[in-house]
Amino acid sequence: MRKILILLEDPSKINEVVQGSADKTRQSLIISLTPGTSHTLENAGIPYKSVGTYSSGDERYQEGMRNFQRIFKISSIMDTELAHIYVSPSIRPAEYSIYNLKILFDVLWNTVLVLKQVVDKEQPDFIRLYTLPNKGSDTSPYAFSDTESAYAEILSMPGWNIPIEIIRDSAVNPENTAGERPKINPVHSWIRKWDFLFNLGLINKRKGLVPTMAAAYYHITCRYRVPVLIYNNGYNWDDSLVELYQQGMTPYRIHDDSFPASTTGTDYRGKILDICRTHPGMREFCLIGGVDISPFLFERISQIVERSIRESSVAYPAARRTIQEKKICCLLHSVREHPTGHAIVQAAIDEEIPVVSWQHGGAGFCFHPMMPFIEFINSGWHFVFGKGVAESYYSTSKKIELKNIPVFLPVGSSSLEEFSQNSRRPLHARKRTTVVYISTHYLQNIYIMSQPCDPLAWNDKLWQMQKLILELANMSTDTDFIIKLHPTHADKEPLQGFVANKRILNVKIVTTEMTLHELVDIAHIIVFDLISTGILQVLTSGLPVFVYTGLHEIDSEAILLLKKRAYTYENSWELIEDLSGYIRTHTVPGKSVDTSDKHFMQRFGTGNMTKTSADQALSCLTKILNGENVGGDAITGCIKE
Repeated sequence: MRKILILLEDPSKINEVVQGSADKTRQSLIISLTPGTSHTLENAGIPYKSVGTYSSGDERYQEGMRNFQRIFKISSIMDTELAHIYVSPSIRPAEYSIYNLKILFDVLWNTVLVLKQVVDKEQPDFIRLYTLPNKGSDTSPYAFSDTESAYAEILSMPGWNIPIEIIRDSAVNPENTAGERPKINPVHSWIRKWDFLFNLGLINKRKGLVPTMAAAYYHITCRYRVPVLIYNNGYNWDDSLVELYQQGMTPYRIHDDSFPASTTGTDYRGKILDICRTHPGMREFCLIGGVDISPFLFERISQIVERSIRESSVAYPAARRTIQEKKICCLLHSVREHPTGHAIVQAAIDEEIPVVSWQHGGAGFCFHPMMPFIEFINSGWHFVFGKGVAESYYSTSKKIELKNIPVFLPVGSSSLEEFSQNSRRPLHARKRTTVVYISTHYLQNIYIMSQPCDPLAWNDKLWQMQKLILELANMSTDTDFIIKLHPTHADKEPLQGFVANKRILNVKIVTTEMTLHELVDIAHIIVFDLISTGILQVLTSGLPVFVYTGLHEIDSEAILLLKKRAYTYENSWELIEDLSGYIRTHTVPGKSVDTSDKHFMQRFGTGNMTKTSADQALSCLTKILNGENVGGDAITGCIKE
């Protein structure tokens, strides 16, 4: 009997799948590729396997780690071969593309490996993939977009010794391709041209009128001003603007969209493609498990690196001019995902001014080797929330052999302090118990295999956790549940469909409609499925917190400290059982948690300083500008000379 393997990525095709699998002369095996598809199949009572059942422990994570060496080699080849067309010998646009190249390689390797594993295990005679329309990714700054199918791309490549049929509707043009930079409001864009006005607006929005007037007074009456340049969203720097003005510093602004990418007629893509096809060092990247990925890989590499060259060739000289004209003394930044930021950092280095970065969100809980490339690569100093983060970052930098490790300085987080200062509405004003569940995002086509986990199991584990919360809500009719999804989860599926099918009336699902601040103000209990910035924010309150840690490996020290403050579980069923009991009795038998415990926060969040985080950061920054030794809890790397 022939065996057909049906890969289902588009849940709307379920009727076609059922009709196609009705042939009694062949055995059909349906494999669901997404949580939404799994939910649809379950509702229809159709047996299937989830792609997550083919998880292979940390094999794919190890391959993700090897991808670092692959992209380092590719970026070195590209920057060496293309150096003659760069605006400066010091910029390295291909190296600035590591974030997007890592996504490209991780998605390709993960998808090929899992498909090979499925074929080897199931031994089908034929493969049919039902997938969504191909909407392309050329407008996305990432290697892939979540609107295209990595499975369809891979199965279209040469090297599969088995008949394959790909079924999808005609492409439609999306209104907003995933990963596109958001459009700037014209009024907002105009205000951003006036740095002082923009900064005062930020202060007023976050802190109110009195601090805004204080900042204006400090600026106007200051006799000796020190110009500094903030790149993009400053996060903690933005919550330290009053202190910057108080110390006599004048914060100017530079953004990714401060200047358009180059539109010159130079055929960068053609040159990059030629290198990909002819350079002997590129041959080793052509095959994965016998599948020839080279046409697709080389086209996406050319797309990514070309964009980086065009961004860098404009951002680098513009940043140098800004630094010279405004006599900038220091560059301040928090996170870089685009080549523009890396080019601006290089401009500051070439102008011989300090580059000081500040951790932008929760981190340091586990080995995460991508953090250097989006936070502090080429910084001279990197401010972090707590000493645990500094030690984790330093260890990570050594492990990946980062060339120039910055000095890590634990200063806390002015943004976390700002979050905690807003008063909450009194609990007695809310008659019904409210459980707020903060959820993370599914891994689709934009993800990185750099943390100790198998990305293949991620979506299944996350959907299982989400489904258990929904089922608990269905049984707890006297309790309100609010589920806060990741902002990228705009369609809210399959959760919204689950709620509708079960007719659950006490669940509200939100993405950007409510802020975490607003949710904390109305919550009695908070649940998380990922240790992230949100946990640090919520731990500044006295709310009971339940945390699921099963998505990826967390350092044992972080888990032990978190258990003092939050109910922590590696098993989602155990979490739900204890949460259900807590809703009824406000206790968890056998578990002792102190909602006032500060050990986790001091280690990874606000630090343990006598000063506020802004004052601590400004004290360190002033010493750096004066050429003094910052000392204290600094964890010292090797500053680039």
